[in-house]
Amino acid sequence: MPGAKERVPTGLHDMPGHYIRRLQQIAVAVFLQEVESFGVTPI
Repeated sequence: MPGAKERVPTGLHDMPGHYIRRLQQIAVAVFLQEVESFGVTPI
């Protein structure tokens, strides 16, 4: 829109994708710790 002011994100609170990605990383790390004794690998 002409004349519309663009909103620029000011921090991580404005970009929830960063939190979602971090939560996924933590979930994978916990999973790998739990199944380590079974020899499960991430690939």
